[in-house]
Amino acid sequence: MYPRSYSNWVIAGMLIAALMLSGCATSTIPGWQRTAYGTWKFSHADIEKLPIISIRNILSAISEDELQRIQVFVRARNLDGLAKVTRMAGEEEVFVADPHGEEVRINLAQITEIRTVRYIKVTPRHKTTGEKAEEAVVFLEYAPFIPVAIATWPILRVSGLDAGKNAEDTGKASMAYGGMSKEDLITYIGEPMEEYYCEGKHGDEEIWIYEKSQVLRGGRALFINLDDGVVYHTSHNTTFFKDSNSLNCSVLRR
Repeated sequence: MYPRSYSNWVIAGMLIAALMLSGCATSTIPGWQRTAYGTWKFSHADIEKLPIISIRNILSAISEDELQRIQVFVRARNLDGLAKVTRMAGEEEVFVADPHGEEVRINLAQITEIRTVRYIKVTPRHKTTGEKAEEAVVFLEYAPFIPVAIATWPILRVSGLDAGKNAEDTGKASMAYGGMSKEDLITYIGEPMEEYYCEGKHGDEEIWIYEKSQVLRGGRALFINLDDGVVYHTSHNTTFFKDSNSLNCSVLRR
């Protein structure tokens, strides 16, 4: 059990993360708000780990849904600045609108960075006096710990307690590997380091564990639903499911 003061630091750190993320959630579309969840950057190092099927998955995530919109931007060799993805062009190319508004066709191999931005429809609602007071109480309760939390933020991240980082990495991996079949995983990523068969309350599944060098951090553990045979969830944590109360897992051997 962690000391209470340490737990408070962790909570305060998470509070700061929430405040920082909400502060970054500015809108550039009238009536829409950019969300921290789904607004991600895939660096050049990330892209170098991704098979082409995953890059296509990310680029094709663009959406104009009634309640949410997803925009995708890329940087690429021989292209100035960020360009907005407009549509796919076959298996290995994509159309983008460059900073000058011109539509350009580029090869996926030229891409050096990808950014996804998710917007949600906002319905303005006035907060009650009680809600505002409750928010103030929460902030005041943890305010004394904020300087300590800022100082210990790097330690929390190294310790794996950075919830924001973990959530971002899991989200990025889900976008990259979600929907891939076991055959896809072996073809494009390779054999897993470990495999588990798990019996759960909502059906049976397999969990494949990959080396750090093979996948994005948030995709170290890939959860495969055996009903449809595709990846439905990912995680940076490669051990938690072994002691889960809801899963009964055993090692699979080929």
